[in-house]
Parts: sequence; structure tokens; C-alpha cells
Amino acid sequence: NARNDGFRYRLPTEAEWEYSARAGDTGWIAKNLPETAWTTTNSGAQLQEVATAKLSNVWGLYDMLGNASEWTNDWLDIDYYKKSPAKDPKGPASGTMRMFRGGNGGVGGANGAYSFRGADEPGAKGEWLGLRVVRERK
Repeated sequence: NARNDGFRYRLPTEAEWEYSARAGDTGWIAKNLPETAWTTTNSGAQLQEVATAKLSNVWGLYDMLGNASEWTNDWLDIDYYKKSPAKDPKGPASGTMRMFRGGNGGVGGANGAYSFRGADEPGAKGEWLGLRVVRERK
């Protein structure tokens, strides 16, 4: 976030991540999963280079489902969505574990669910865990 280019870079909230992954889709599972996502079925359970050999979603975003799960800025709170605002929730203010979203090449059928989510300690690393940043004007 130290670049002086007129933009601020940050991790998306869970809500922003899901909104971007869905790209207007209202179903639970992506309709064109084989064409847009690397899964255990078509990746040989190997991480693939980003934005290769698969189509983007209708908003031009690649690998939102499959390949690697992605960190979000939200802290884990099992009950958060029972009490959060319905529009643009920002996630819990604190916690001990951060949320990640999106299936990956190591989780099989869960890849296609927009609701796939997990949590781990901040700074945790793994073959199937990556990130995608939000760029916004300062």
C-alpha cells in the first residue's frame, strides 16, 4: 500500500469478494464451472498459473472459483452474518482468524460454490492459499 499512484490497495471484504465472484449470478453454484475454474478434476490437483486456459467471469475476473482460495479482510465470527447489515457488511472488527474465500484445486466439488469459505491465522501460508487486492481511488 506504499505505492504513490493515486490508489489504495487492500484485501476485499467477504461481501465484496462474493459480489465479484458472482458477477450477477444468483445461483449457489457457478453455471459454467468447467470453463472458468481449475478444480481437482481438471487441474491434476496442481496449482495453475493465474488467468490461463480458463475463461473469466462476465466481469472479466479470472480464477474466482478454483485454483487458489483467497484471503479477505474479514475476521472469523460464526454469528456475524446473523447481526450484520444486509447491505455491504464490513466484517467483524476483531478476531484471531482471518477468512478466505473461493474453492481451490485441493477441495474437490466445493470449488463451484460461491459460499465456500474458510479461516486461518493471519500470515498462514499454503499451496492453495493466495490473495487478490481491491484497488480504489484515494
